[in-house]
Formats: sequence, structure tokens, C-alpha cells
Amino acid sequence: MKSFPAEVRFTGFALSYNVAYAVFGGTAPAIASFLVGKQGITMAPMWYVAALCVLGLLIGLVWKAPNHGDLAVHH
Repeated sequence: MKSFPAEVRFTGFALSYNVAYAVFGGTAPAIASFLVGKQGITMAPMWYVAALCVLGLLIGLVWKAPNHGDLAVHH
């Protein structure tokens, strides 16, 4: 939970999630249609999804969350 300061944590997570969903979820049908049309292989979209899963796994394994010190909000 250290990725964003406590004051903007919900906004940061919501923005990150929704931008990723729009970029990858919104373009997936177009990319799938392109791959099937270009390759002629109906399983081509599966390779696209598998590549994104591997990319996500690799990023998750090497990601280092920033250290913001104490997470408690002091007023």
C-alpha cells in the first residue's frame, strides 16, 4: 500500500486501474481482429493475452514499491 501517499491512495489506484483497463481492454477486440485477419489463425488472440499475462507477471516480480516511510498520517 506504499505506492501512493495516504491522501491520494484511492485516486491513484482508481486512475491506474481504469487507464490500464481502457488501454488494454478497449483495444483488445481490435487487436484480436487484426491478428486473426493478418495471421489467419483463430488462436492468435490467445497469444496476445498470454503475452500480456507474462508481461504483468514479470513486472509484478521485479516491481519495487517506493518507501514513503511511516504510512500513518500525522496532523
